[in-house]
Amino acid sequence: MVEPRFYTRVKSETDAPARTARWWWYFPVILAVVFALWQVRLAQRYGLTPSKGGAFGLFSTVDKLENRNLRAYLLTKTQEIPFAIPQTVPSTEELRKPIYRAASLPIEAYLQALTDELVKKPFTVPFTGIRVETWKMDFDSATLRASRIKVASRTVDANGHKQP
Repeated sequence: MVEPRFYTRVKSETDAPARTARWWWYFPVILAVVFALWQVRLAQRYGLTPSKGGAFGLFSTVDKLENRNLRAYLLTKTQEIPFAIPQTVPSTEELRKPIYRAASLPIEAYLQALTDELVKKPFTVPFTGIRVETWKMDFDSATLRASRIKVASRTVDANGHKQP
């Protein structure tokens, strides 16, 4: 039978590279924390759905892409006519990406891309402008009721210029 040997390790100058290389072990953790903080910032400041961008808030809220919707209105001189974007507008293939982006992260650039595409489409009603709104679902834990909250909107005239 072999007896176990107990060695005492003597620290030397050659151990320095091994100790300094250990910070790389923490790199994935640091990267995940930075990524999670970035997603929290996008979710709180710009309205990103918590289930997108890494899914750190996937089960923490009812605010998912499936619970968001876009409302679009044709503006005439006398009224606002609501219309469903995918069903009403012909050839929605080029609208698929702007719709997805405007719903999941409703920043000004994505809403502008969507309204620019919608202004180019032919409508049977003469219109003076288009308004697109992104709505999300919110759940009030005190009253146990779900409600819709407008996250962002953009209104453009018939030429695609932004209106207040």
